[in-house]
Amino acid sequence: SLLSTASIPNSTWGTCSLPEQLSRTPTGIPGVRWAPVSLVTPMKLRTSKVEVLWCNALEVDPDRNPEQKDFLTGIKCRLVDLDPPNLDYKNDHEGAFTEVSTPAHFPPGSIMVLKTCVALQRLSLDVDTKNIRRKLREGAEQALTGLGWEEMNVVLFRTDAEERDMTGNHGTYIIPGHGALAYCGLQGFQSAFQPLLKQNDLGNAVCAHLREGRWAAEYCVSRLDRYIGVYPKIKLWREYLFKNTTIIESLPNFLVPKYFAAAVDIAYRAACQHAILSLMSGFVRDGDEFTHKVALTAIQMYGRVNSTSLHPTKPGPCLAAGLPHFSTAHMRCWGRDVFISLRGLLMATGNWNAARDHLVAFAGAVKHGLVPNLLDSARRPRYNARDATWFFLQSAQDYCRASPQGEKFLETIVPRRFVGTDEFSEADDPRAYSRTSTMAEVIQEILQRHAQGISFREHNAGPNLDHAMRDLGFHVDVFVDWSTGFVYGGNEWNCGTWMDKMGDSDMAGTTGVPATPRDGAAVEIQGLLKSTLRWLSELGHSGKF
Repeated sequence: SLLSTASIPNSTWGTCSLPEQLSRTPTGIPGVRWAPVSLVTPMKLRTSKVEVLWCNALEVDPDRNPEQKDFLTGIKCRLVDLDPPNLDYKNDHEGAFTEVSTPAHFPPGSIMVLKTCVALQRLSLDVDTKNIRRKLREGAEQALTGLGWEEMNVVLFRTDAEERDMTGNHGTYIIPGHGALAYCGLQGFQSAFQPLLKQNDLGNAVCAHLREGRWAAEYCVSRLDRYIGVYPKIKLWREYLFKNTTIIESLPNFLVPKYFAAAVDIAYRAACQHAILSLMSGFVRDGDEFTHKVALTAIQMYGRVNSTSLHPTKPGPCLAAGLPHFSTAHMRCWGRDVFISLRGLLMATGNWNAARDHLVAFAGAVKHGLVPNLLDSARRPRYNARDATWFFLQSAQDYCRASPQGEKFLETIVPRRFVGTDEFSEADDPRAYSRTSTMAEVIQEILQRHAQGISFREHNAGPNLDHAMRDLGFHVDVFVDWSTGFVYGGNEWNCGTWMDKMGDSDMAGTTGVPATPRDGAAVEIQGLLKSTLRWLSELGHSGKF
């Protein structure tokens, strides 16, 4: 540790022109050979032993340094030994510390050099800076045993909205001068540390916050307490983090940023390794680092919130359409987004049960021959997407071709949310889920309704459903042009494909005007249509459909 004097206020010592006056006195202050007292505030070094290496000042003799107008000749000076600083070993409410006070005679420009080390006998644990990393690693793998997809979503991720939805308004961690972390789980701290580690930036607001208190470490543990009731197996991981928190709390403040970052990194890497090696498919396990990182997106996007699920009365996990904006309630689970990503997020990673659950849930909510775009737990789903149904059919095909269940999936019983007509009924209607179909029958229904033509006005159409849409935008029409076999649909006032930005500016005159309505025969729908018909034709020829 290097300690030098603080600057001296002009009101105390007067002013000086440094180029003219600096060489004239030992202190660089006119008329003052030595500062009368030390103005350096005593320094506290917690949990540290201190050894003084040296304490010196430079004495300048003005008589030996005549001024020259044309040359800089340097300053002749000599090194003067000063009395060593006072070292007092004390205790306060935060524990033991060494207070370092400069000697009474410590003029401006003086320097003292101290050697410090962690006082092992004062630590509450039998650790030292050489084996802390080993201690932090101990028990990580065992603590993760039995944790599944939902638990790992809690351990690694969770946006602010997801956390508040599940835990009674407890959100992401906020660091003064840095802001809120992106995630409540380990990824939040890991992402905050990465740029600091590359630059070794101990002066950053994150490191300053960690030196000031142990709140961040306590947060990592306490947030898990709120999940144990839902996920009891997470308790062992909570105890592992608490053990590491205890180690970090025993360290002096200046070491906390280094070892808290190490603890987060060790826990994060162990959690990622568990997710990849214990939960995911051989394709992911045997893949390269890029494959591993991409596959972790599946853990990131698949989780549970209280405000929505795949069923109106049964809580459970579902895919988020996007983070952080599509995290909760009716805006979380979208048919289009789910089935565009289902193969990559849930099938390629080996989460076949979750993939099946999404397919069955959306099939159960089919109405008008369409799967819903906004599922809303199948409470009040919205059928304003022409393409979601075709991405659903492609996902059903992918599941049959790749899953262990294979084509037997077509025999799966699908409880139907609505009655056999296009009539809307609430989720608590006795008729809800009172009838069933097989998955094959649902697929047949979708194709048959498209062939016959689809035309309806959205339930509850108006500003309560979509404040920006014009009245004609709530009309949904889909039909087949039999001269080409192409599926057409939409109108200039709605946007039924993934290019679904609706204008929303009264000033610009774009309210209710879609940026890209794409009414007509959208090219990707025709590609998905051909893929579906080819697949079902193959099944038909083999007697399986």
